[in-house]
Amino acid sequence: DAYGYACPGRPELAAELAYRDAAMTHRGTGLYGAMFVAAAIAVAPVATDPLDIFAVALQHVPRRSRLAEAVTFALDQVADAGDWLEGYERIHARFGEFGHCKVLQEVGTLVNTLRFAEDVGDGICKQVMQGNDTDSFGATAGSILGAWFGPGHLEERWTAPFGDRIHLALATCWEQSLSALAERMGRLPALVP
Repeated sequence: DAYGYACPGRPELAAELAYRDAAMTHRGTGLYGAMFVAAAIAVAPVATDPLDIFAVALQHVPRRSRLAEAVTFALDQVADAGDWLEGYERIHARFGEFGHCKVLQEVGTLVNTLRFAEDVGDGICKQVMQGNDTDSFGATAGSILGAWFGPGHLEERWTAPFGDRIHLALATCWEQSLSALAERMGRLPALVP
């Protein structure tokens, strides 16, 4: 996510940075998923339509990949769906065999979420209700939705329970304040050449 935040309006650079990082631990579709999400977050603040976010992000993964095929399918299906449940049913009918924690179904439901989200909180709920990897892709949906809707569009009921505290398991990160972390993330674009 940080690569997308660091490169608003620059999806190619966001995807490149995500590739460099993810290539240490991922291959193939998993690697392309990281690139796709980074590019989507980079596009979200400047997009004019939620589905455009994914159409542009799609340009930054290999066109002949299974991920590109899944995103293209999802874009077509949810564009014609009457509501998020119909969109989910179409995605699940095609990718349900991949089950939990498989990026092909996850990106399909992510496309569906952004198509029908009324706001950030509503979108997070819709993403989680579609099942699959609910924690990771619930967070990914929230990240893209937050970039799309912009600051001030997440109700306090989502943040108040945390009391402005974050608990990380990273040995070199001692950040404990969510607002300080958000402020630091907001400064990233100025640091990227």
